[in-house]
Amino acid sequence: MLIFRRKRDEWTGWIAQLVEQWTENPRVTGSIPVPATPLNLIMRLIKGLLLGGGLILVLAYPFLPVPWASDWWTRYTLLSALDNSRSVQVVEHSNPHDPRSFEIPYQQVTYAKVVLSPAQIASLRGAVSNFPEPRGTGVKKCSFVDHHSIEITGQNSNVTTLNICFHCGQLRLDQGNVYEMPAYWRSSLSDFVRSLGLHPNGLFPPEKKN
Repeated sequence: MLIFRRKRDEWTGWIAQLVEQWTENPRVTGSIPVPATPLNLIMRLIKGLLLGGGLILVLAYPFLPVPWASDWWTRYTLLSALDNSRSVQVVEHSNPHDPRSFEIPYQQVTYAKVVLSPAQIASLRGAVSNFPEPRGTGVKKCSFVDHHSIEITGQNSNVTTLNICFHCGQLRLDQGNVYEMPAYWRSSLSDFVRSLGLHPNGLFPPEKKN
């Protein structure tokens, strides 16, 4: 109560001094300086700006361009899965659209499988860590014929799968929609898969060595 009264008296005294000084000499502001902006008021303004910015982002998310939202969600899902992974493997496999792959019923053929070491998981994380940037409409350029998949098994045994078609530059996360790969992921993911001894731009089915 005393603190509140003291603050009120300070403001009242400052205003009274201004009135008196204006009467005596309008060109001089007075001997009492303008009180400083209270710290709690500044903190309230900062909190309001932060909360307002977060609210605007949440409300604007449904209206963001679909490709950008898809890129952001894929990046977030992969990094979260890698943080809680028990094992990660990259698989090079056949696709039903490959030549000589029209047997009924179709059975996927695995050409190569690499279980990643901790260092390789760190490299994979670096390949998908770039933050998405706004880009085009995300319209599919060709049929999705994937030959590579990244399979992340979590501590709770849930599996997150990213299917990749390097030929047409498209992705599919957990059997969801197919969309265009972020431009900066094409080189980083391609280089990563190649570092494992796999073939991001190879011919499938691979030619048999004599």
